[in-house]
Amino acid sequence: MSELLAHFIKFNKIMGLKLTNTVSTQLKVGLCVSEFSGGIKEYQSCKKTLPTFSFFGQFSYQNRGVLMSIDPKIVMLGTQRCFGGDVDVSNYQGNTFTVAESFFGKHVIAIIDKTFEEKKCNLEMAKIDYQLDRSHLFFADEKVLFIEMKCDVEGNDVGSICMIYPLIFVKQEKEQWMQELL
Repeated sequence: MSELLAHFIKFNKIMGLKLTNTVSTQLKVGLCVSEFSGGIKEYQSCKKTLPTFSFFGQFSYQNRGVLMSIDPKIVMLGTQRCFGGDVDVSNYQGNTFTVAESFFGKHVIAIIDKTFEEKKCNLEMAKIDYQLDRSHLFFADEKVLFIEMKCDVEGNDVGSICMIYPLIFVKQEKEQWMQELL
């Protein structure tokens, strides 16, 4: 199992690089993954690290799901850079997204969705939400695979992009996500 997890973490690293490269080139936002980590944790401890207000994408998987979180600073900064703005996100305290910010967040989630679609994983986009307490995909004590990609723009911390997977996804979709990985 540990070798399988190591390969899945490698898959997520590659997916993170693809995501930041796509955002950087298409949207002219210099988004970089500054630190990457992943491992098995209880969902409750993962949940504590996520902002309660964020851009959440929920993918359905059989009777389970995959949760993606994009820090609101990434969404706000990305949107401002797309439209030529220069914004200081260090004190960002938002609790809602504009139409443009929603567009940007949906675009980032679509990049991940396309990656899973290309791999023919059995995931489907179920919903997008902005409040963590509206996501009920896992039991509090359930073991999940937690991936965190801390991001920066021009050396400034802008938060993290996180993925939370049920362990069953790692095992059952192995043939799909391992394509061209090894």
